[in-house]
Amino acid sequence: MDVASNAVSLIQFTIIGLAFIRQTFSSIKDGPQTVSYIVKNVQNLLHILERLSNNPAVKESQDVVLSDMLKSCHDDVTRMAQELDKCNFKATDKMELKLRRSGKSLFKEKEWTDFQARLQGYSSSLSTIITIEHSEKLFDMDRKMDGGQKLIQEELLRISNKCDRIEIKCEKVGVASRNSQLQYTPDSLPNPLQALGIGIETRENTPPMVTERRRWTFDEVMANSRCLEDFFSRDRILLSGQIIKPPRVNKQTLDRLLRWSRASPSSQTLWIKGPYTATRDSENNMTRIGLKLVNLAYEHRPNFPMISFFCQLSPAKSLKLNETAEMGALTAVLYALIKQILEILSLPLVEDIDLTKSRFQRLDGTKRACKDALLILEDLVSHITQPVFCILDGLQWLEHTSTRNNMRKLLEVLRHNNLHVLYITTGSVASLRDTISKDETLGEQDLRDRAVKEDLGRQGQKFWT
Repeated sequence: MDVASNAVSLIQFTIIGLAFIRQTFSSIKDGPQTVSYIVKNVQNLLHILERLSNNPAVKESQDVVLSDMLKSCHDDVTRMAQELDKCNFKATDKMELKLRRSGKSLFKEKEWTDFQARLQGYSSSLSTIITIEHSEKLFDMDRKMDGGQKLIQEELLRISNKCDRIEIKCEKVGVASRNSQLQYTPDSLPNPLQALGIGIETRENTPPMVTERRRWTFDEVMANSRCLEDFFSRDRILLSGQIIKPPRVNKQTLDRLLRWSRASPSSQTLWIKGPYTATRDSENNMTRIGLKLVNLAYEHRPNFPMISFFCQLSPAKSLKLNETAEMGALTAVLYALIKQILEILSLPLVEDIDLTKSRFQRLDGTKRACKDALLILEDLVSHITQPVFCILDGLQWLEHTSTRNNMRKLLEVLRHNNLHVLYITTGSVASLRDTISKDETLGEQDLRDRAVKEDLGRQGQKFWT
């Protein structure tokens, strides 16, 4: 079998193994955190392999390095799928109980944690191939645009010449209006639009168009946007009902957070990039920082202009057809931000902004509705007239090829003079890394510096002043 045929076969068999792992792990109840991380990485790798399997270049490739990488990936996936099959899990099993009853179980969490890391490595390496392919397509497109540029320039020159002729004739009309002896009249000249080849239709006694300026009331806007709450949970805004262990931060982190909370122009955006960990929500020290800041704002400043969201992967049962869990999570973030900004905007708004029920109903939770959601969010952000603080935790859950472009657009929209955003993640996030400067970032080393740590909860009076 040649290299190309071997690559295609390896991809197909690897997809089968990954699908089995995803199906089994998605059905496990009460499993360790490693399970959900593996499902996320399996989904990501599946998406990449499916794209490669449909790539004509791969089907003809004789690249031995690619073939070796696919073989290594196939061997790892096959071995772990076989071990998982021996465990004989069922959808109704609780993993912890299953492991206690089966002393011969081949499942070892450390082994699967290592497997998860290898999945991430394969995804990173194989996605590079897709990136190169995309770059080649852009280069091809660029050449085609260069070929058409000359035609565009010629057409613009032709229109410019017509405009010059129209301008000369208009000057003659002006002269004729001042000198009755000249015989040029407006009726004898062609319509300027007709000279450009544009046909127009005239109507007599047509009243001018008037654009009505709406006065949007709070109750009306809340009713029109009620449909958005079907796609996110209010519990992810405050994580209500959870016990929050006070987070401890070093002096450098505390100083940066204080500057950010005081709406300093030099600290409009801050990214706290903590170390990777499998713990979530209030068990995660990075997340506890965000939780404590939100609670401090509401404790010390009633009606404080604060919006927040603590991200998580969307459950499979809530996803739209052919949508990824990451896309569902991004949808929840977008819709939650829109709803919260509507709740704190100074209403009534007397503006030409569309806040009709029909516009919000176009946000149906699908990927294609992301563009509409981003446009609405941009409209709302542009009407923020006072400092508003936003805390977004867990954007690492949204990282996926299906969300990459919309994630970057979201970060661009949130770059507004009156919007002060704090991003908190465990591990690096590509879209943030490409958008946020180093001066706006606190990395792992910054968070570790200096042994003395301060209880963030005891600093409440210093924030939001």
